Amino acid sequence: MINYSGPIDADVVVVTDQPSADDEIHDKPFSDEQTETIKELLDYSGFDPDNTLFVYGLANRRNTRRAASGEEIREDAMENLLPVLTAHERKTIFAMGNNALCALGVTAKPEGINSYKLQTLKTRYSDGEGNLATNANIIAGINPYFLLKEPDEGEVFLTDLAYGFRLHSGNTQEQVPVEVIEITKPEQIQEMVDRAKRELDDVPYIAYDHETDDLDRDTAIVIMSAFCPGFKNDKGEYVVYVWAGYDKMQPRYTPEEMAAFITAFDEFYSNVNNGYHLIAFNANFDDWVTETMVGHKLPGSTFDVMLMKWVVNNLGANDLKTNTGKYIGYPNYERVVVEKFKEIKARRSKILTDPEDFATIKRRGLEPEVKVVRKGKVTNYYWPKNLDKGAEGYALIDFETLFKYAAYDAVYTRMLFDVFAKKIQQQGLSKSMKLRHRIGKLLMRCEQRGFLMDTEINDNFETELTQIEKDCRTKLNDIVYKIDPDFKDFNPNSNDHLAKLLYGAPDLIPEIDMDSLLEQVPRGWRESDYFALWKDVAKF
Repeated sequence: MINYSGPIDADVVVVTDQPSADDEIHDKPFSDEQTETIKELLDYSGFDPDNTLFVYGLANRRNTRRAASGEEIREDAMENLLPVLTAHERKTIFAMGNNALCALGVTAKPEGINSYKLQTLKTRYSDGEGNLATNANIIAGINPYFLLKEPDEGEVFLTDLAYGFRLHSGNTQEQVPVEVIEITKPEQIQEMVDRAKRELDDVPYIAYDHETDDLDRDTAIVIMSAFCPGFKNDKGEYVVYVWAGYDKMQPRYTPEEMAAFITAFDEFYSNVNNGYHLIAFNANFDDWVTETMVGHKLPGSTFDVMLMKWVVNNLGANDLKTNTGKYIGYPNYERVVVEKFKEIKARRSKILTDPEDFATIKRRGLEPEVKVVRKGKVTNYYWPKNLDKGAEGYALIDFETLFKYAAYDAVYTRMLFDVFAKKIQQQGLSKSMKLRHRIGKLLMRCEQRGFLMDTEINDNFETELTQIEKDCRTKLNDIVYKIDPDFKDFNPNSNDHLAKLLYGAPDLIPEIDMDSLLEQVPRGWRESDYFALWKDVAKF
């Protein structure tokens, strides 16, 4: 009979690998540190760990070092796991590792779990009447062993949990529903602010994001700007405003019309914190580019959502896309844009034929490389070696795709702001968050104007530091001489020198015979068991 822990009728199930050594020692299933870590992550993601059923994919620990085959795993699961799962209706099942995914009937072999990530999976098992044995959504997770071995893997698992929680809550849409309003007249910018004040009970926090032709903040051209004030329409869709000044680097407005837009945006950005606030993800970039666009210094964003994320959790990636998946459950919304960007870069590795590529090279003040072939009859043009193949890449993506992508950048920034603001308040980190944002703005100004350096103090410090280094080396050599008078040219950064000094010559250092060691280890131990043994050896 398979062991499980938690309420048997829970609609959330976590399927792991097999009983651990701790389970057998304490005769208590799911008593190890791995399970406690999973419970903490479940709670963090919105699930109730006390109302979650934990069950093993395999009924018993395998007393062999040979990995179980897919056929063996499924045979074990159909006899032991499946009756437990089908005893009650389930909504969400997390498969923790390859064996678990195979035991659930998703894969034929216990391998390739990463290719099933962030998908809604179903079992292949039948109830004998042509129906699935369970209609629960199966989410591919991570082997619990790695949650302890690699702490950052817990951050990856949070994305799986967020995706599962969104589906578990009944939200099956691929992306959050939005209504996108295009800003085609300068006066619409103020109309957006006025509507936000009417729709929201509090002072609006307007999330914004720029799409640019370049990452150089001093020269980048703003192709599109998206704004999400945070309110929804009658259909429950987030309302997003998008201004698109260019289409594939071609201006969509006359110089006079463009100047009118810049004036309106200047007024909007200059009045931040006067009746409304502005937020961005990586505000350093967007605020800087905004100042480049209007031509002077501005108040800048009230808060940087990227810094808020770091205050809440300084582990894992800090980019917008990763954290949208991790905290909101909408992963890979940028997939189409990234694929098209890669296509643009790929075509630039071949003979140039697209007029847009020639135009990009010309705008950069360069010329394509020329190669004459077939005895001078054919002239081929290639991308310049000193120009990044990604230059203007995003700006050349088709208008409709980039327009939608810009809107999602803004709406997910706004949604993450709500998530992190709540967590910061709950954890009492408001003061820390405000302080870090102030420092972030100061650092941006320092980057813009440079740092004032006292060269005299720096030169003196370098001299003092060099002398300290010489004194330390002299003292270190004296110590080495007392230990071993024959040791010459000791290098403290050399592991071989350290070993020889501390333990003697290499032939005097005891070696561990791995075969003899393994003979003392019970058969059937898993990698985690070996890891625990090595920790004990290290302590000894």
